[in-house]
Amino acid sequence: MMARVLFIGMSAINVEVSKDLALAGVSQTLCDDRIWREEEMCFNFLPSLAAEIEAKSTGLIVSQCCGSIGFFVQDFGDYEIIKKDSNEKIRFSHPPLPDVLTAKLAELDPKVNPAVFAVLALLRWEAETGVQHRGFDDFDEDAAAAAAATEAAAAAAEAAAAAKAAATAAEIERAAEKLFAAEGVKLTPQILCATRQLAEALNKQINTIAAIVGGLISRSNTRTVEGLGSRHKKYRS
Repeated sequence: MMARVLFIGMSAINVEVSKDLALAGVSQTLCDDRIWREEEMCFNFLPSLAAEIEAKSTGLIVSQCCGSIGFFVQDFGDYEIIKKDSNEKIRFSHPPLPDVLTAKLAELDPKVNPAVFAVLALLRWEAETGVQHRGFDDFDEDAAAAAAATEAAAAAAEAAAAAKAAATAAEIERAAEKLFAAEGVKLTPQILCATRQLAEALNKQINTIAAIVGGLISRSNTRTVEGLGSRHKKYRS
């Protein structure tokens, strides 16, 4: 399939759609919308020092994975596409990797994959700020204490978000009850229960529902991608 799908935000529905599209062979770019901090840049990907990892850990080992920002690069160079009917040759030329890494962001084609802007910007930010990468020997008691403090802050933020969601749900319930009263609706336990459940689920993606909705969206997207691909059947490389 000659298409690439961009996901912004790894919500439950987006994850389900991404999974189904991956099984269908559709290329994807995933962007997580969670806020990151400078110290987290060093822990996104495993380093390439396989020997050092093997001596201190067990489980999954990935070698030749370099840098704190992970991305794949395919240097296509020059290649040709030949039209089936007329045998006309169309030549495409891609810039080499060094030119891509030093390109000016403002001069890039707006139609380029958005991930290119993100990768280049993060690489240059890392180079300019001189982010120091931690080694495995640096995980001491101080680091553990810092991690614990971070977890506590995350837990506090989660509790605050839950309290805000509860307040919003209560506000929605009150608004619904006011509307029911204005419309002369007789409130029953079933109506109140349904209203409460809908209010509490506002802006939340339940896993079971996300799986169903994600499957439907994926099916629709797959059909769209297949339709785009059929337009290119008259070409062969």
